[in-house]
Amino acid sequence: MAVSVLVAERELAALEGRPPGDLRATSLAALERAPEATAWAREFVGRFHTSADEFRRFAAPHIARMAVEAIAEACVADPDERLHDLLAEVIGECAAAAPAASRSTIISEDASAPRVESIN
Repeated sequence: MAVSVLVAERELAALEGRPPGDLRATSLAALERAPEATAWAREFVGRFHTSADEFRRFAAPHIARMAVEAIAEACVADPDERLHDLLAEVIGECAAAAPAASRSTIISEDASAPRVESIN
């Protein structure tokens, strides 16, 4: 997953106009929890470059599948809750990033359980 974090951060930095290698605090914290994996991933990622289109079409969906599988199979007491929280966060981020004209109507009784009612 360290490779995934670094590649995703590289693409996000380019989209946001941040300098290459500038990591968000959450990504940096995750990488610091596995320093050996991070060192190997930095070397590995430095040898390859993908275009934004390649990342969007191939890497991003693969990263998402790996993350969901890892959470589902993790030796933790609450994998379902973690998957639910991840889905809720992703829906919220996508809704915030989508142009207003193409946004879905999101209705929720509570903020932790968004429910999509209609899609434009």
